[in-house]
Amino acid sequence: MRALVLSLMVLVMDSSYVVAQETSSEETQLQVSGVFGESMVLQRGAKIPVWGWASAGAEVAVSLDDQVQVTVADELGRWSVHLDHLQPGPSRTLKIRQGAQVIALKDILVGEVWICSGQSNMEWPVKRARDAKRELADSEYPEVRLAEAGRRSSGEPRKEVDIRWRYASASTAANFSAICFFFGRELHKSLGVPVGLVDSTWGATPIEAWIPLDGYEGVSSLISILGDVKAANRKYREAAGATLPAFEHWAREARRAYDSGAPLPLPPAWPTHTLVGKRHPTALYNGMVHWLVPFAMRGVLWYQGEKNVFDRDRAAYTDKMRALVTGWREAWRQGDFPFYYVQIAPYDYKNRGPDSLPELREAQARALDLQNVGMVTTTDIGNVDDIHPKNKQEVARRLLGWALARTYQRPLPEHAYRGPSYSSHRVRSNGRLRIVFDRVGEGLRLRRGSRPRWFDLMDEDGQWHRALASISSADTVDVWSRRVRQPAGVRFAWHEEAVTILENSSGLPAEQFMVTE
Repeated sequence: MRALVLSLMVLVMDSSYVVAQETSSEETQLQVSGVFGESMVLQRGAKIPVWGWASAGAEVAVSLDDQVQVTVADELGRWSVHLDHLQPGPSRTLKIRQGAQVIALKDILVGEVWICSGQSNMEWPVKRARDAKRELADSEYPEVRLAEAGRRSSGEPRKEVDIRWRYASASTAANFSAICFFFGRELHKSLGVPVGLVDSTWGATPIEAWIPLDGYEGVSSLISILGDVKAANRKYREAAGATLPAFEHWAREARRAYDSGAPLPLPPAWPTHTLVGKRHPTALYNGMVHWLVPFAMRGVLWYQGEKNVFDRDRAAYTDKMRALVTGWREAWRQGDFPFYYVQIAPYDYKNRGPDSLPELREAQARALDLQNVGMVTTTDIGNVDDIHPKNKQEVARRLLGWALARTYQRPLPEHAYRGPSYSSHRVRSNGRLRIVFDRVGEGLRLRRGSRPRWFDLMDEDGQWHRALASISSADTVDVWSRRVRQPAGVRFAWHEEAVTILENSSGLPAEQFMVTE
């Protein structure tokens, strides 16, 4: 009987069985990672990793245009090459060859690639966004290509993926992330190059599920989560090791039964990882992001945080953002690629208390200390009765502003892509407090109404009081309250229902803040 090699073992993490395929080593089929497909977009101006599986020790050649890269599959059949820097042009064919086996992927474009991830506000589809009919009527863009990651959680990192790259059209964009599509469409118009978009999103998920193990390793304040993940991984590996002999016995018996025409025996139950599920730490990175690594891309758009409003320690979200961003960057090894994120919008969280949301937003804002990140504020376009505001076009426009200015080096002033924020304040002789804002452009203004809203002053006993306010100059606002003679602090938009109207000349909202003496 010929020697058998277990060439593929796909552990079905959300069930109690394992699927396997046995082939002889000389019959191993050539494969390329599922992220590569016809009609895809490759990142321009970068070294492009291409990887997959073949027979152990086999020579694999990868070609695009007149460029050919050759490698040898390792003892486990894994292979990878790098294509040199590519530039936009006509569609091309990517070919991968092992002996007589050839994979030919047609209609490949070169341009800009962005990954969009997070929970339901990033997942929210075009067909449910504001003016959906009008937007879908403007969705036919042959050089904008869309790919979606299926929802899948996993206790261990997964490399298997089955996605399909598709042209942007009314039928494909309808269920695609609205923010991701609007961003990509306008980026394509601005740069005049193909754009590839990968949608990896899942609603009602916490940030912890999207952080890789290495991300937790790098942040000391998250050591307890790291310990829990390592313990769960260790327990799973031990259970898997104990089950392997039974599985190997089943494989032999299944082969005999198959060859003789006898009924096939059922496989033994495979242990279930305790971190399977969309709310467990690392589970969504493992199942929905890891398969992309190290796919060449330009950057990441991130919109998440609503689930973490329910955390007891909302301030810890800053460190979780640090673990997310650094963890993804360490996994990709493409440097400090752009990571632009959205600060969550106003919403009535009912019993959480009015400070819960602004506390989470404050933690999001502190993540701006990271390298090459940018934050979009949405306090002016929220809906306190709907956790999913429909104006996804404006969110995408603001993300695009960060990308054009910081990533593509367009000569945009900072106030064109980021709203005003607190700079300083002083208490005047009449007891009024004057706040100085930066990034005002041609001056502060109100979207509507006659006075700015959502300012509070702290009295000498530490109590907060709603205050009146007025714009006093291009970059200053005066705030006062009859109940506060000597202000000891000031805050703005520090309430879950704070839909703001104070903005700069570019129409971008002032960012929330709290300052105490």
